[in-house]
Amino acid sequence: MVQLWLVRHAQASIDAEDYDCLSVHGREQARLLGLNLRARGFAPALACSGSLTRQRDTLSLALREMAEPPVSIVDADWDEIDAVALMRAHAPEHETIAALRRALAADASPERAFLRMFSQALSRWQDGAFEHEYHETWAAFRARVARALAAKVARMHSTGGDAIVLTSAGVIATACAITMDLPDSGVFPLTLGLANAGITRLALEGETLRITTLNDFGWLESHDPAAVTYR
Repeated sequence: MVQLWLVRHAQASIDAEDYDCLSVHGREQARLLGLNLRARGFAPALACSGSLTRQRDTLSLALREMAEPPVSIVDADWDEIDAVALMRAHAPEHETIAALRRALAADASPERAFLRMFSQALSRWQDGAFEHEYHETWAAFRARVARALAAKVARMHSTGGDAIVLTSAGVIATACAITMDLPDSGVFPLTLGLANAGITRLALEGETLRITTLNDFGWLESHDPAAVTYR
């Protein structure tokens, strides 16, 4: 039995103009991730990340801490949902990140306001009635994640070794939904609970993938409860 480890990127710079860069806290999470993988004796034959900076940097910083890091590759099929595009399509008045932040700051509960808006934006995207407004439809995104999973499974079969992929919450939740044959409506609730640097493991037995661990961040929490983040 070989395993596919799907790891969410460390904390990005949520309050900066360029969200895609890791925060200082995120860089430490990535370092701790690498130390944890080394302590577990995890030695993947394959390492991969999406093309986004926060995904690539998390993997790079983690691999630095491993005794014998594998060569890593970049595969854009593991890139995250374009949340900004979804929000703009849902609420065109929030054309820029700055405009969205101002609207959220004006709410009595900015976090709840964001979750409500993003849930609505995601539902609109998944509905399929407005596909012409998106550069990547929900169907295309889901197919992309399914393709990425299938390609990784094929490589694991050929090498006979474990694999690690640094990706994002939306991708991991969608991969889990595909694996468990959940309806589209099951993706958003899964997305919300995935911690930065959290580990989801899928076991490959023959041609079958099954989830053995979902969103393991206990190793980070035991180091310091304050180290755990979700945004």
